Amino acid sequence: MIFDKVINNILERNIWTPTLGLGRSILAFGTLLTLVFNEVSVLFKSLGKEELIIEKSAIAKVSLFEIMPLGPAKWLAVVLLIVVILGYLPRIMGVVHWWISFSFINSATVIDGGDQITSIITLLLIPVSLVDFRKNHWNKPITLTNEFNDNLKQLIGFFSMISIKLQVAFIYFDAAIGKFSVNEWADGTAIYYWFTNPVFGINKLFASVLNPLLANKYFIVLSTYSVLLLEVLLFMAAVMSWQRRKYLLFVAILFHLSIVFIHGLASFFFAMAGCLVLYLVKWDNYKFIYSFKDLVLRNERFGFLINLLDNHGSINSKSTNQ
Repeated sequence: MIFDKVINNILERNIWTPTLGLGRSILAFGTLLTLVFNEVSVLFKSLGKEELIIEKSAIAKVSLFEIMPLGPAKWLAVVLLIVVILGYLPRIMGVVHWWISFSFINSATVIDGGDQITSIITLLLIPVSLVDFRKNHWNKPITLTNEFNDNLKQLIGFFSMISIKLQVAFIYFDAAIGKFSVNEWADGTAIYYWFTNPVFGINKLFASVLNPLLANKYFIVLSTYSVLLLEVLLFMAAVMSWQRRKYLLFVAILFHLSIVFIHGLASFFFAMAGCLVLYLVKWDNYKFIYSFKDLVLRNERFGFLINLLDNHGSINSKSTNQ
């Protein structure tokens, strides 16, 4: 009986909402920025050598940047990522999105943790994408029936999204636990060393404001332990109610945004922001997306773009059976 209740609860959920599309689009936007604002010679150059290389490993043979010249491959990836962001054909573009992320981390010599996370999450998104029969991932959910095929789709989608939630929870768990074994995090001084790091230290634009704070031991200790506390709470968010998660989502976004301004890790921000949407936001909570659409429509500079997407089925506020 308990098993039947669990299955029925799963089958009552509709995962294919604009919230899923938002998380996927944010992940794609991070990779897009990396490709657009960096030259091929920067992204794919072997450290300490002049020539451009891609390591010829077995796994790299299916990389986009292996099967095409680097320049055309980069701009093809940019175009495909734009299609992903616009939301068209999620069944196909979900796989393509993973392929681009996978290709980038296996071919580029300049990557960060955000690129690796994006590759993992896009892989986990493939099952839920393959059973997404909407024309566009910004559309509202399709109407599902109690037929076997729809029930199977829901089960596949549910466990795909649960795997993503578990993965993101583990990311924060590992981040927190790993820090406890580091002396600087344990004694509350890690923020000082990170802010004064010659490579990843404070952005010069904010140095005049933050440097005086680094002389305050209470600020150092409080900010260091606040990071640990936030990461522990984000791990625990896996079992929290939406009422608690929505506040935690706001704090987490601000935390990762601060990393952009202080350390300059923009692509990492978009990777984690996309993860946080998929991890913390309720699957059926997508009204805020259409509220944003209405706000943009009031602006004459952007209204034509939204109308164009509407006309092509990209942002459809009506439910569809297609």
